[in-house]
Amino acid sequence: MSERRARAGVLALCLVAAVGGGSTAVAQLRILDYNVGASSSSSSGPRPGMDAVLQAIASQTRPGFAGPIDILLLQEADSVVTTGSAYAALLNTLTGGTAYRSSTVDGLTTGAGRPITVYNSAAVSLLGEVALGTVGTSVQPRQTMRYQFRPVGYDASANFYVYNSHLKASNDSTSENRRNIELSINRANADALGEGTHVIYAGDWNLYTASEAGFQTMLAAGPGQAFDPIAQVGSWSGNAAYKPYHTQSPATTAAYGGQVTGGVDDRFDFQMVSGEWLDGRGLDYIAGSYWAFGNTATHAMNGAITTGSAAALQAYLPGYSLAASGTILTNLSRVSDHLPVVADYQLPAKLAASLGSVPATVIRGASVSTTLAVSNAAPVEVVQGADRLDYSFAGSGGCVGSGTGSDLPLGGANSHTLALATASAGLLSGTVSVTATSPQTASPTFSQGVSLNVLDHALGSFTSGSSVASLDVDFGTLTQGTGPASRSFNLFNRVGTLGSAWTAGLDLDAVAETDPAAIFSSTLAPFLNLASGSSRAFDVSMLTTTSGSFVGSYLLSLSDQDLPGATPQSLTLSVRGSVVASATAVLNVASGTSTQLQLGFASIGGAAAVTKTGGGTAILDAVNTYAGQTSVIQGVLAVTGSTSISSSPLIDVQSGATLDLAAVLGGYTLSSGQTLGGSGTILGSLVFGRGSTLSPGVGGGLSASAAAIDLAATSPVSVPEPGLTGAGLLAAALIACRRLRGA
Repeated sequence: MSERRARAGVLALCLVAAVGGGSTAVAQLRILDYNVGASSSSSSGPRPGMDAVLQAIASQTRPGFAGPIDILLLQEADSVVTTGSAYAALLNTLTGGTAYRSSTVDGLTTGAGRPITVYNSAAVSLLGEVALGTVGTSVQPRQTMRYQFRPVGYDASANFYVYNSHLKASNDSTSENRRNIELSINRANADALGEGTHVIYAGDWNLYTASEAGFQTMLAAGPGQAFDPIAQVGSWSGNAAYKPYHTQSPATTAAYGGQVTGGVDDRFDFQMVSGEWLDGRGLDYIAGSYWAFGNTATHAMNGAITTGSAAALQAYLPGYSLAASGTILTNLSRVSDHLPVVADYQLPAKLAASLGSVPATVIRGASVSTTLAVSNAAPVEVVQGADRLDYSFAGSGGCVGSGTGSDLPLGGANSHTLALATASAGLLSGTVSVTATSPQTASPTFSQGVSLNVLDHALGSFTSGSSVASLDVDFGTLTQGTGPASRSFNLFNRVGTLGSAWTAGLDLDAVAETDPAAIFSSTLAPFLNLASGSSRAFDVSMLTTTSGSFVGSYLLSLSDQDLPGATPQSLTLSVRGSVVASATAVLNVASGTSTQLQLGFASIGGAAAVTKTGGGTAILDAVNTYAGQTSVIQGVLAVTGSTSISSSPLIDVQSGATLDLAAVLGGYTLSSGQTLGGSGTILGSLVFGRGSTLSPGVGGGLSASAAAIDLAATSPVSVPEPGLTGAGLLAAALIACRRLRGA
């Protein structure tokens, strides 16, 4: 609970105890001007009944709300030590606090009584006290006190000055002249403060008419020009037209101090203001709040204030009974020979702003914003208590957005959205600034930085060096019953342009398998946040229990790690392979690769046939004893120096395929009973042994690029047409073949 609320609550409790009920709200700056007639040490404190009057002034709602007395300007005080301390103590008792304090400087006087002030230190700070003028029998009888105040929680732009005066009394030319001297001193001093200064001129001025030279001095143009906030300028004394504004005197009997004071018929007490209080902004007079308290214009002209209507006063005193309201009128007639003048003044706005949270890390392109909340935090309890807050806001750097706004006090905060620029990876930084344009705003500026990390998107790939979104795994041709075949592969999160620290992690969210024959399986499984520059290894396997050709696929659904801006991506793994019966050994080597004889054994034997498929090179580097046909269907079948395939009755090199004999030292010799056929290419040296046969394919012969083909007379061979082709040795080979056949 704020201190202002606390003191308002205590005041309300005091009021309940005093008058039997009611509640109050709190207003801002309530200034009371009061000639309390405490000018001697014997009567320097509050008279009986003053406590109820002050309570009622704090409770009155004539401007539309109630509020504690923040500045009490006293005239005819004995001193700050006696009268000031007594009134501060009374107000502290009424509010249950310790915030009320007295001014410290006593002005000079030619007689009894001087102006002082008591103020609520929870509402205003007293920055300075200056006594003005020279006292004497022909000049001013008392020095004016000038006080400099500042509302608590505001800066120097909200400073204001109050001139508290008690001018020379009596309705004669000498007194009028002396009043003009006093007001001229005040005016000159205020003019010296310069344009734009907030000034309140208050006190018991003892003016009978506005035509007096002193009043005209106050109205003259200049920096310190005074204005009547209620615009009631005229001949006030005894004039019923100004009855609602009269302040002197509330009694016609000896009720006040044993004196007969003559009834209410003069406007002696004032709160005049400089024009800065009437511009509607910042520190400003609250229209309708100026009141000669207790004067409801229902009293008899020149009569006591007690002739006024208690019911009319009750209308402005919530919780007061008719009898309690009548008691206030009675007390007013007894505690002083003047009615107090009360007026309320609005405080400037107070800027409060905050930024909503933003995520620490996002991914490039994320739609991210921050929320700016701006409110008018003026320390008031009613809307009228403070000025409207007007402001502008703007983002800079990585914060995008600008605009203006307004907010009345006690309302909810205005919310503004500023986008954060996440189009590029890296450290995003920006600033959001708010500037109040309302005058004298407390805490008029706000600035707060925003920063967050913007990551590049994850880069899912089957390789680390480039983005590869599809991978084809070809198991080739497998022999039935040899057990599952397995291939390994990796998923990579490649490094983005700013390095791994600025690249998002990679999530594998789901794997969708398409495998109609249920031949393939994999170790793929979802994972989270694979760091940039890292990889995960997986296997894919193929069963060999069923013969046939099979295909399958895996759709990998990936995404960035779970951060704002995450987007999906996908990779495709395709798998294929064939399973053949165990009587045939198939050497399948993919294009662009070369492999030694595998299939789980070092050599091939028995009745098996050997078939070479795939565009790559299969190398036979062991002695093989298989008795089946050798078929080179695709790619290259290479035979090394230690290899023998002499038990294979037919070596068929089909079109587009190659039998590479270049690594056989001394050339490869076809054994008796072996046939070399087909339409493919032969590399290296080839020796046709006795009983071997050269059987080119129909429609085209074998293409030989061998170093030599030995058709020795000791090795008769069968060479049907058309024979060998290519590379200059075609004709010689054919002639040799024909000669041998002719022999």
